[in-house]
Amino acid sequence: MSLQTTAPGPPAPPPLDVRFEWNRDEFARSFDATTRHSRQIPPRWMGWVILGFVCASTARTYVHSAGDAIRFGSITGAVLFVCWLIPYLAGRQYARIKEREIGPDGRLIVTAFSGEGIYRSNGRTEASFAWGSIRRAVETDEFLLLYYRRGNAFFIPRRAIPPKSLGEVRALIRRHLAGRAKLHGD
Repeated sequence: MSLQTTAPGPPAPPPLDVRFEWNRDEFARSFDATTRHSRQIPPRWMGWVILGFVCASTARTYVHSAGDAIRFGSITGAVLFVCWLIPYLAGRQYARIKEREIGPDGRLIVTAFSGEGIYRSNGRTEASFAWGSIRRAVETDEFLLLYYRRGNAFFIPRRAIPPKSLGEVRALIRRHLAGRAKLHGD
């Protein structure tokens, strides 16, 4: 009976931990960034262009006097205000829902990146995502967004990633997501 031993491979690198405290305002901004970079809805500029064409054609057809212009201007202003207000309120509502789920401001959120995937904990719930389940990654000036479902992403504030680890996190994401990552420096 012979005992065979194999040389161990290189040890797996320790996971990269990113820790940050929950902040409701930051979460509302991340919701806005998530919807802005989602492929599920048309880009916001497209809505503004369509609204501009509708307003211009309506004005040309129905505005014949100064009174008509004032009425049309006030209605157009109200529509533009509502177009701005709805996404703003949706982000605030989403933050309130998440606040009930996660808890009040100041709760520590931990995200660990490893070769197998991403682990996320907020003190109440834990989630693990294999790299195959991450659909794509987008880096903005303020956040790193990791989409796990169409239109659904979790965010990591860039301020939470130490500058010396940011390159490592980007390299890990690029290695596992290849063409599905839109990161700074690409």
